[in-house]
Amino acid sequence: MPLGENQTSEESIDGQKPGDKGTGIFAVPDPTSPGEGAFKKVVVPGITYPDCVRRGQNCIVYKWLPKQLDQTASDCPTKGILCTKSCAHDLCLCINGTCQ
Repeated sequence: MPLGENQTSEESIDGQKPGDKGTGIFAVPDPTSPGEGAFKKVVVPGITYPDCVRRGQNCIVYKWLPKQLDQTASDCPTKGILCTKSCAHDLCLCINGTCQ
């Protein structure tokens, strides 16, 4: 998986302006976990899409949503569902073929 994979849907940015704020969902490497490919999910509300792309470049994967989400909410309700490039649920990211 390439570093900084952008999983933002076309629908999420359609009609948005560069200054419109939303929420970034980022998967970052977790060096505290011994598991291979371990990551932490970080939710960052109140950022623009261009800022999300800039911040996401060094993450595992990321996406931007045109809405404000609570930064304490990070659980994917469809965890483990097979995916290819993205997941339908706002808080899910497609990592290694499953929604996380």
